[in-house]
Amino acid sequence: WGSEIWYDSLTMFVFFLLGGRYLEMTARQKAVSVTEALAKMLPSFAQKMPGFPVDRNSEQCIASDLRRGDVVLVRPGELVPADGHVLEGISSADESLLTGESRPVSKKVGDQVTAGAINTESPLVVRVDQVGGETRLSAIIQLMERAAAEKPRIVELADRIASYFVATLLLIAIAVAVGWYWVDPAKALWITVSVLVVTCPCALSLATPIALTVAAGALAKDGLLLTRGHAIETLARATHFVFDKTGTLTTGKMRLLDVLPLGQLTREESLAMAVALENASEHPVAMALRQAAVDLPVCNAEGAHAEPGQGVEATLNGRIC
Repeated sequence: WGSEIWYDSLTMFVFFLLGGRYLEMTARQKAVSVTEALAKMLPSFAQKMPGFPVDRNSEQCIASDLRRGDVVLVRPGELVPADGHVLEGISSADESLLTGESRPVSKKVGDQVTAGAINTESPLVVRVDQVGGETRLSAIIQLMERAAAEKPRIVELADRIASYFVATLLLIAIAVAVGWYWVDPAKALWITVSVLVVTCPCALSLATPIALTVAAGALAKDGLLLTRGHAIETLARATHFVFDKTGTLTTGKMRLLDVLPLGQLTREESLAMAVALENASEHPVAMALRQAAVDLPVCNAEGAHAEPGQGVEATLNGRIC
């Protein structure tokens, strides 16, 4: 044909477009994974007590099959399967998933418990009040999904500008094609394609939603949940911040900073003894102690049992501690 045809501009245009779509999809999947992690905080099974209070035997059932009025047994270390109130038992619950507070909340007869909270000390008998989508955790998940679905104002503005930009761009491309058709028809096609590639509004229409999605996912990983899509753009104009509780600023997990022995035991011996007493507990303090003593040999505790509000008692090396 006597002339060369260059496909690099066209292939680069397709590459940038598909690459932008892939990055957007990856960012959205990461943001959605945080919501899925929240949903996994609800247990799959529960210990239902159909004959309570006459029959105290429990049977395993699927947590999604629970209904209002059902009575469930929540053992130490287990997740509360639904929102409800305590019928029997005295214990503590780790509700850091909702409050951010690492300190357990004491629970007694009549107190409310939340689905997804961890029972840390003693068994609780709970009557179910809310199930499924009516629980507080499900409400939080729905708020996050709503925030991810709605378009922030800045995205709507970018889409509106992009629509005008594309219309103007097409008119310019048509004018360029017609002009070069009269000047040099052989160059009209690739120059027109070059104009379309150079002025492609991909950055305008893709960068804004991707940036907001990535920001929402990063905030969720740090425990900051967005319930409105425009919160991030509003945050950029904020000058003062007010925090109503310490749980807003904490990680929700306790951490051992130091051990100060007051007797003849060394720091390592004191820590090993404490870990032995708390080895089977799901209390936040117990988990912090185990995390701090991963490299220490742990003593064997016999007959360990927890006294609500009093601590743990066990036999270590023939001595009651």
